[in-house]
Amino acid sequence: MTRFEEIKKIADSFYNGIEDDENRKLCFAHSQEVADCAQEIAIIEDYNPELVQVAGYLHDCAQYLEHGHHHAFRSSVMARDMLVDSQLFSTEEINRIMNSIARHSDKDRVDGPCDEILKNADCLAKYRKGEMCSDTVKSRIKKYI
Repeated sequence: MTRFEEIKKIADSFYNGIEDDENRKLCFAHSQEVADCAQEIAIIEDYNPELVQVAGYLHDCAQYLEHGHHHAFRSSVMARDMLVDSQLFSTEEINRIMNSIARHSDKDRVDGPCDEILKNADCLAKYRKGEMCSDTVKSRIKKYI
C-alpha cells in the first residue's frame, strides 16, 4: 500500500463520520478529484506527485468535518495530526503538505511549487465539475485544460 493509500484510509475513517449523506459524498468526491488533479499537475510540472496528492486529499478536511471559519488553516492542523500519527512522512514532507493546505485558499498570491500545484488542482477540479470560475482561476489552470 502506498503512503497516499495509507493516508486516504486514515482520512476516510474521519470522513465516514460525517453524518449528512450529501456532505459526506461531496467530501469524498472533492477530496479525490483534487488529489487526482494534483497528481496530474505534479507530473506535468516534474514535482513529487505523492506529496501533492496527499495534500489534495486532505486540503478541505476541516471544511467538511468542522464547518468553521479559516478552513485552510484548520485543515492544515488536522492534516498534520494525521500525517504525524501515520509515521510515514518526514518532518520536511509534513511541513510542505501543511503549508500547501494552509495556503490553498489564497489563489491571488503566488507561493512555492507544492502550494501552487495544490491551488491549481483545486481550481482544475472545480472547473471540470462545471463550477463557475473567476478570471484568476481560469488563468491559473489554462495550461492544464
